Amino acid sequence: MDPSKENLVHDLDSFSEDHFDGRPFFGCVYGSYPCETAQTNSDLDVFFATPDITPNDIRALTRFIVQYHIEHDLMQDEEVPYDNKLVVSYDDMLQAVQLKGLSEENGRIVIPPIVKEASFLASLSVRYRLLFNALTSPHEFFGNDYEAYMAFKTVAENQLMRLALSLHDSSDEMTIKSLVEVLFRNRHGDEGEMFLGYKRNPKSIEYVMGVVRNKFGDLKSS
Repeated sequence: MDPSKENLVHDLDSFSEDHFDGRPFFGCVYGSYPCETAQTNSDLDVFFATPDITPNDIRALTRFIVQYHIEHDLMQDEEVPYDNKLVVSYDDMLQAVQLKGLSEENGRIVIPPIVKEASFLASLSVRYRLLFNALTSPHEFFGNDYEAYMAFKTVAENQLMRLALSLHDSSDEMTIKSLVEVLFRNRHGDEGEMFLGYKRNPKSIEYVMGVVRNKFGDLKSS
């Protein structure tokens, strides 16, 4: 069974409303479902954010997500372990949208390489990079704290423009297309999960281009 995007959001919202029981929270479904590239058994990319995490939050939400994958015959992707990506605090969100998952040298933002090792994939750096990517690519919101979600999203989009400007080659003409391109692929040809996480599909390109155009509408498109 392939759950629709609408059913996913409804199921996640319903469960989390019961779980958080009036505590502020929000969540986002990101990845293949909002990008409309999901296959029949594609795994579900989601995070839940709340001001302060309890041990029960991690246990209960992980149990729910694992069971949801089983019930819907979905593949489970635990390359990045659930306890590093599924339930996060608002402080985690703040660190993520401020680009704390990346580095800075001489005033320019540097993208540390992705290392497919357990210690790296369980690191705060990876957590922050995933959260930043989720808020700056196609995603579906759910939860009761829309104000916090929008505040984090706004900072993330502003920082995305700072990142694009930092990565852009000063010798090249700056256009909306060229700013988008440096976010999808580095000069070594790395892209997708081996770079900043943006997948080269129509929905992702359209979304990132929309953010860039909103911030730099006076630039030429290409």
